Amino acid sequence: MEAKQMPHHPVHDDGHLMSYTCMAFCSLIGIFVIITASLSMMGVFTWLRFIDNLALIKMIITACKYYPQAVHNYKRKSTLGWSIARVWLDFIGGSMSIAQMILQAVNTDDWSGFIGNKGKLGIGLLSVGFDIVFVVQHYLLYYHQKPIDEEEEETVEKGKKY
Repeated sequence: MEAKQMPHHPVHDDGHLMSYTCMAFCSLIGIFVIITASLSMMGVFTWLRFIDNLALIKMIITACKYYPQAVHNYKRKSTLGWSIARVWLDFIGGSMSIAQMILQAVNTDDWSGFIGNKGKLGIGLLSVGFDIVFVVQHYLLYYHQKPIDEEEEETVEKGKKY
């Protein structure tokens, strides 16, 4: 009987393994992009539809990026180990993106660009929404955290302590 070799399991720089769920999700996204690009090349879909599909994928990935951190903070009842500065920068960026779309719509008296750009609007609202959740977690729900000493900080940075 011959032993079968397990497929390569990608490892991140910090030593964490990429989950099979994540690999399957990324593969499905890749297949979807290839199929919709091919259909656009054949004229079945317009290129604008293809771009809208990419924007939808970006919104899904954005949600997948934020959701685990919000749940992780909730389970630990803590926001130790990550920087709130990144959240503030992301909040400002998302707010400015939405503000730009509103100002353009008001300036041209045409809201079709605002409503029609579902990808940009969706990503902006999603980012701002999760950023508000993170700010509430950091400053209101879990504000009573003790400062970390140097040894504990090293373990948090290495991902060993939650």
